[in-house]
Amino acid sequence: MVSFAIPEEESHVGDVVDAYDLVERYEHRFWEARDCFSLYDPDGKGRISGGVVAEALARFGARPDGAGDDEWAAEVATAMRECGCDANGTVNFNSFKRVYNHTKGLAEKDSREASKAFESIGPGDLPNETFTEGPALRDPATGGIVTAIVRDFALEKTLGTGGFAVVKLATHRRTGRRYAVKIMNVTANVGGDKDAGGKGGSGSGGDAMSLEEIAEEIRITISVNKAKNAVKVYDFYQTSDHVYVVMELLEGGDLLDLLMEYGGMEEGNAARVMKELLEGMRDIHDRSITHRDLKLENIIFARRDDLKSLRIADFGLAKKMKTARSKMADQCGTPAYVAPEVISGQPYTPAVDMWAAGVILYAMLCTELPFDEDDQLASFRRIGRGDYHEPAVPMTTEARSLLDGLLCVDKVQRLTAPEALGHRWIRRHAGKLAGGVTSRSLAKSRTARAAESKLGGALETRVLRAGDLLIRKGERAKEVYLIKEGLCEVVIEVDGKEVIVAERGAGQFIGEMGVKLREEGADGADEPKKLSVDFVAGHGTPPGSRSDSGMPKGESGGRESPVDAFMLMRTLIRVKNRWVGGRRGANVRAKTDLTVTVMNGQQMQWILEHDYGADGEMAKAIKDRKKEMDRAQKVT
Repeated sequence: MVSFAIPEEESHVGDVVDAYDLVERYEHRFWEARDCFSLYDPDGKGRISGGVVAEALARFGARPDGAGDDEWAAEVATAMRECGCDANGTVNFNSFKRVYNHTKGLAEKDSREASKAFESIGPGDLPNETFTEGPALRDPATGGIVTAIVRDFALEKTLGTGGFAVVKLATHRRTGRRYAVKIMNVTANVGGDKDAGGKGGSGSGGDAMSLEEIAEEIRITISVNKAKNAVKVYDFYQTSDHVYVVMELLEGGDLLDLLMEYGGMEEGNAARVMKELLEGMRDIHDRSITHRDLKLENIIFARRDDLKSLRIADFGLAKKMKTARSKMADQCGTPAYVAPEVISGQPYTPAVDMWAAGVILYAMLCTELPFDEDDQLASFRRIGRGDYHEPAVPMTTEARSLLDGLLCVDKVQRLTAPEALGHRWIRRHAGKLAGGVTSRSLAKSRTARAAESKLGGALETRVLRAGDLLIRKGERAKEVYLIKEGLCEVVIEVDGKEVIVAERGAGQFIGEMGVKLREEGADGADEPKKLSVDFVAGHGTPPGSRSDSGMPKGESGGRESPVDAFMLMRTLIRVKNRWVGGRRGANVRAKTDLTVTVMNGQQMQWILEHDYGADGEMAKAIKDRKKEMDRAQKVT
């Protein structure tokens, strides 16, 4: 991520917001460019061929609508010359960004200013200048300001208290602007495990955190400063006993207070709150961050009686992962909101936040919690079954549909934030939303939706006639196909007879069975993908032949000996950043005229690393389709 410095002539904190506005215009483009560049740099060497820059920029979205191939190629060639790039050589990422800015007509001065503003937000990095009158004196280990906070702020009335913190109103002495300051107790050695169910531990009575824990929370919160509807954290001061976190002032109270004062919400207002919450969670999840403690108390409003001023607060249990494919294992969160997979100890994804969003929706409509029981174990059993209490208030069919989609025990089938935003109940009460999934697109697989929205026109299209083979058994798997129009059928041969395993139609994908991709385990640890279904089913390379890694196969049905399996595993770890196709285990034939778009392995990897919903869907599909193959092979 990025850190920013307020321009020298603007040293007061009020201009922090303006500085962030400038950064926000470029940050999204920066990371999109990095991801796009990586598609053409599979070896991670940091350079791509100058000959593919035009294609890469088009995939990145720089190509103007209606521009022809020749016109676009000429425009990129001109931009490359003016940016000092060699079309016949290689281009590094910084040059790629310059060419993009040139083709988009971005002012180089603004680009440099924005790049400088976020060139170094990483662990421990914080603003270079902030609320202090002169340069801030910071602790080199944590980044916290070590001068007394009372030099810069007048601390006033208490706004709220918690088990380990107090929040006070604060006025900046030189600008008169008001903020909230969260005062957190510090302990040198917290006795418990923060991720095991709470902040602080037995050594401090649960009312303190270590400086390392506090710094981690602050870094994560700053990293979502530009996510929609996330509470803003600007900086922090520290002493040996306390940390003072300077935050956006939220004066509208939390959602729990609102429900206690006014009772349950009518569906229109509840939908408007959900829309703001879901838009925030979409942006947070896009950054591979999981909140892990969404609840009524952590949904706060900046202004009273203004539902659009919703803020998502308290990232103390939040976790940032390497990619959307990463899984978490820590059992943490608030019991009434925790998802079934956390209770059962399974690795989990950002889908746990969507379960909590379902609990919040139920509470808004019913003024009670959905799984509440006097006995905690009884509550957990209800959660494990997804057996929420029958609502005691009338609820429309549409509202119930969204509730069931969020409180879905199957974490793969549970709605993602974009899917929930596109739900008809949200659209009916809050209007059409940017970034939501439409009812029409919901008919498509998540993988297809992600490919179309994130890769778009960069994907190749193929057209087949009825009877043509899209996939031939035994071929090396190089691609995955997204079906745009028509039907195809998966065909195998059992005892000399043709058996149709399944049909696939528009919006579905086919050809994933041979894919081997890098996979991340719990808490982001890299793990090699297991052998493809095609190989395990006995459709790999023939006995005695050599695999792509150059290692001999075993002598029994294509299966590996233990030694060979170990060697293959070691090789997969060594080349985990490369996509290697397995052998196709079945024919796929066009049943009708068929139109498909094509994703190669790198594109597939990119989609799965940026969309946890698509990754979960793909893993489940491979498991289900293996069962289809096994059943079909038993047919006599």
